[in-house]
Amino acid sequence: LEAAVTISVVAWHLTSLIGSAGLVAMVVIASFGPVQMLLSRRIMRFSRRIQTCRDVRGRLCTQFLSAMRVVKCFMLEDTAMQMVSAARDDELRAQWGKLSTYPFNNFVGSTTSLFGTVAAFSWMELVMDQRIDPAIAFTVLTWNNILKNCLISLPNQIATILDAYVSLWRIEDLLACNPGGAPLSEDELWSNLLGVDREDGRLDEGAPQSGGGGEWPRRGGDTGASPEGSATDVSLV
Repeated sequence: LEAAVTISVVAWHLTSLIGSAGLVAMVVIASFGPVQMLLSRRIMRFSRRIQTCRDVRGRLCTQFLSAMRVVKCFMLEDTAMQMVSAARDDELRAQWGKLSTYPFNNFVGSTTSLFGTVAAFSWMELVMDQRIDPAIAFTVLTWNNILKNCLISLPNQIATILDAYVSLWRIEDLLACNPGGAPLSEDELWSNLLGVDREDGRLDEGAPQSGGGGEWPRRGGDTGASPEGSATDVSLV
């Protein structure tokens, strides 16, 4: 929302100040948004791959060290070294891919407003035949710099929101199905969410809510002291 409001305000000021040249600057700056998003996605993909390779290498080292007697008995030292080295090579390749993407990402992020300003000034000189004075030049450069941050961050924010929705859907599907993939009943879903049976964990209509000083009802609706061997209170953490 903040980025959308900022883009609207900057667009109005640019068009009021330099006319159609402001729209040209906005189009040029906006064209760098998808490129910036693709480069950011590439960096994130390499980061996940680096972490995955580290996990694989850590598990291999733990397995071989915990079974060192077996490794020595069957002379598997070379095999262990090759597997660990292969995991390390994959990690180094991912690190190199991540580091090689950073210069392009930094170049796009630092020169976007410059390209937009050059396009706006060129349009003013060649098409509109309008003289550029220092007041207009520095004002346009400032507005383009603000516009760059919003236009580049907006696609990333949209992609992040979509990823969050996908993650929520996957969590919902995971909680709503048993390990075999069959849908859970309402009682089983309550059991997964609260760790107790539905009749133990679900409040009645008039029961106090969590945080209001009340307690969750006990088994059988008993609200007094629990006898020995009966279920204790259930609280949500």
